[in-house]
Amino acid sequence: MNKLVELVRLKQESDARSAEDIDRVIRLWQEEIISLTSTIERWVEPLKLEGVIEITRSEVAIREEPTTEISRTYTARQLTLRLGNKVIDVSPVARFCVGSTGRIDLEGFKNWEQVYLTRTVTGADTHWQLVKKEYQAIKGPERETFNEDSFAKLLQSLF
Repeated sequence: MNKLVELVRLKQESDARSAEDIDRVIRLWQEEIISLTSTIERWVEPLKLEGVIEITRSEVAIREEPTTEISRTYTARQLTLRLGNKVIDVSPVARFCVGSTGRIDLEGFKNWEQVYLTRTVTGADTHWQLVKKEYQAIKGPERETFNEDSFAKLLQSLF
């Protein structure tokens, strides 16, 4: 029984460290979302000055289960961009994703089945990639670096 007690204690300590690591990763993810949405707001500032775009910030709840033993629910910033009668939601989906270190959906682009951003981290550098998936496309989704130009082109596709 002493061995079992020690085994259970070690497992609990390991789970506690894992939970702390996950909480730290989620806090960094929330900061990264704020940084990205602030960048998008800066990019569309000329449209705001002309009175052709309205920007609304809100919080969305996200539930994730990064391990079978640990789940987390947290809030993250969402942006809503209104250009005339067009509405684009910049909606965080998850930090713990297969193939990336985060995903944010861009909802409201009717010409595409899905438009979203994936995040990868290399050392201290964060990279966002814009992914556009066509309806019933034979080829895979289009991918490009997400920057001010790619975002402007995406917004132009609304009109």
